[in-house]
Amino acid sequence: MEIIHDDLKARIKAENIKMHDRDSRIYDIRHPYMRNKWMQRMFYEDIDFILGKLHEKDTIKVLDCGCGTGNLSLKFLERGCQVTGVDISAKMLGEIAQKAQSLKKDISLNQSDLETFFAKNTDEKYDVISFGAVLHHLPDYLNILETGLKRVTPDGIVYIVGEPASAVGQDFLTRFVLKIDILFNIAYKIWVMPVQMVSILKKIGGRVIPFLTPSRKDYVDENLAEYYAGKGLDENLLQEKLLQNYYKILNFKKFPEMGFRLTNSLAKKLQVNTSLKIIAQKQKD
Repeated sequence: MEIIHDDLKARIKAENIKMHDRDSRIYDIRHPYMRNKWMQRMFYEDIDFILGKLHEKDTIKVLDCGCGTGNLSLKFLERGCQVTGVDISAKMLGEIAQKAQSLKKDISLNQSDLETFFAKNTDEKYDVISFGAVLHHLPDYLNILETGLKRVTPDGIVYIVGEPASAVGQDFLTRFVLKIDILFNIAYKIWVMPVQMVSILKKIGGRVIPFLTPSRKDYVDENLAEYYAGKGLDENLLQEKLLQNYYKILNFKKFPEMGFRLTNSLAKKLQVNTSLKIIAQKQKD
């Protein structure tokens, strides 16, 4: 894994804050997995599987790392868990707080990057720690994962899901399906929220039409904010890290993450697996 220096880490954190603050109100529209019924069903099934492994515990404490607008947190809350959510973006936390309030559920929310959060909460242990579509934003994702692994109770679970699989976009079929899905997503966003046309035009036409170019203040370097999105995470290193820390891998799967039934079916048929998930259980100390 490449060595990332502190100045680059700081830039990556800053771009993540800017991007997620900017997208907080449209996050659920922008990200296909939030409206993909098959994936949402998978999340519920995974959580039920996880909680089934912890059925002897009266109260299950969950830490949702990079909780965003609440995709995983709210599902754990619905199942009666005690949930702590951590996110680097204050505006994303505002969205999940509103959702939890509407469900009349209590959730503990912390605005922090994960490195700082773990450093300040050294004694807290959790029965479940989830990383939902967050590790690829982190330049040192293996170190953050290892820190999280040490904060899990004996027999507890680590849930990694929605992360880009390695070598995504390398072959023609993958690029083809992804491009179709991207075009569908652009059309969907414009249909649901026409104001998104402005940001889309800025991305595709800013270099040609000067007045569309984002101001320096508003510019977000998404390549930095989603540092490993293009190359994907190394699933072998992830599994190795889990095994080194005495975790048993209960489920490892690579799957397509598309926003529409057509592209999802096409990806399944062509075996275009863009995302990965891992469910692992800590062995007794």
